[in-house]
Amino acid sequence: MKILVLESSTSSVKAMVYDTKKQHSEVMTQKHDQENSGPGIHDAKQIYQSLLAIGASAAKNHSIDAIALSSTWHSLLLCNADMQPVSPVYLWSNPMAGQLCQKLSKDKAFANAYRNQTGCIVNASYPYFKLRVMHEDKESKLLEDYTLRIMDQGSYLNWKFTGEYMTSESMVSGSGLYNIHQRDYDDQLLQSIGVKKQRFPRIVKDNTLFPLSFEVAKALGVEAGVPVMATNPDGALNQIGAESQEDTAMTLSVGTSGALRMSVEEPNTSEAGLWNYRSPRTWLIGTATSGACNCVDWFKEEFCENRYSYQELEAKIPQEEKTDEGPIFLPFLFGERGPGWNMLRRGGFEAMHHQHRLGDYYYSILEGVLFNLYQGYEMLIRSVGEPKTIQLSGGILNSQMWMQMCSDIFGQSMIINDTKDMSMLGAAKWAEKSLLDSDEIDPQEINYESGKANIIVPNMEHHHQYMVRYNIYLKYYQSHK
Repeated sequence: MKILVLESSTSSVKAMVYDTKKQHSEVMTQKHDQENSGPGIHDAKQIYQSLLAIGASAAKNHSIDAIALSSTWHSLLLCNADMQPVSPVYLWSNPMAGQLCQKLSKDKAFANAYRNQTGCIVNASYPYFKLRVMHEDKESKLLEDYTLRIMDQGSYLNWKFTGEYMTSESMVSGSGLYNIHQRDYDDQLLQSIGVKKQRFPRIVKDNTLFPLSFEVAKALGVEAGVPVMATNPDGALNQIGAESQEDTAMTLSVGTSGALRMSVEEPNTSEAGLWNYRSPRTWLIGTATSGACNCVDWFKEEFCENRYSYQELEAKIPQEEKTDEGPIFLPFLFGERGPGWNMLRRGGFEAMHHQHRLGDYYYSILEGVLFNLYQGYEMLIRSVGEPKTIQLSGGILNSQMWMQMCSDIFGQSMIINDTKDMSMLGAAKWAEKSLLDSDEIDPQEINYESGKANIIVPNMEHHHQYMVRYNIYLKYYQSHK
């Protein structure tokens, strides 16, 4: 069986043909067109066309049996009655609701009730707060158009590929509009933005299949009517891909942004900085950060004007042991998600000295990204205990030094699998389970050849040194609230 996986991530579109009897083929990747996107926004039509183009290239000379779609959590798109976009796709990183959320987060009663109700945190990344800004804008009448349809990038793809206006439960659980107890759109929240449920896509199970439309089939060069699995979020699919390969209790993703996730049987809202979303299999608890590889890219492109490659920058890092004299980097160039969830927070270098060189600053960025993630890790283990294992994924896998730094800072062994696009692997696995049409079959029971796993073991002496640096980082973090 061959499954075409198409993914729209924060920074790129990807395609993969997965043969369930063999190892998956190479993933094809194309960066988003920057001319049709901007800070915190994408062009919905451009994403769709890019997916068709890269999907057709990947599917060429293959007989495709099914299609699995993957996209990001927390996006927002407005379309008219003809399903033509009337807004850009607002990504999680769009700060339009930053001031509103800063005000609402000070209302502890509201923040706690909202978290217990939705599993989400008062933060500008969630579509609910963007919609609330639109609703409260006295000059804008956009939401008053009762023919307007409100969705995300994934739901738009569902419509384009199948003609069905729907969303997966896993996807909608990251919207900030979903009641984790009723497992439906929250009536009280809808009333607060003056929008009825009928304007949102209907919620379907995460393994629901619909036939592929003739138009898209022709563009992809595949047979019309092949099953298409409803779009699921890449973060949830990453967890499925990891859990099906290893006995992994936690996934740690260091890509464009960062995230830590653990599967749990029931939502746990005891920790204020952790979210609870649905995954296709169960519930997920975790946290996310805004700054990761995007901070590394910023340094290379803006600070260094692309004069050096990542390898050349890494080679400039001093070889001597790091001390508390090095610069500290707060990775909030794109605002803050976990742990403080303040989209208006700003980042940058602290404790700078004239003796610091380019390599010192580059090192501090790699370190600061991981310190921010470690803050989330401390919250997570307070809530659900330490994981048995951690599987590391994302762009961090391109650097052996950064992976070792991660293991040392966390003081935990990291499982490194050479299947780098774990979310796409998870999509393929979940699509096959959907085709088997049996809730009794677990993805772990499906036989897949997977990449070879390596384990990075922490140097505990370095861990203790990093904890000295981490406490300095926390001092600057607390001083810039």
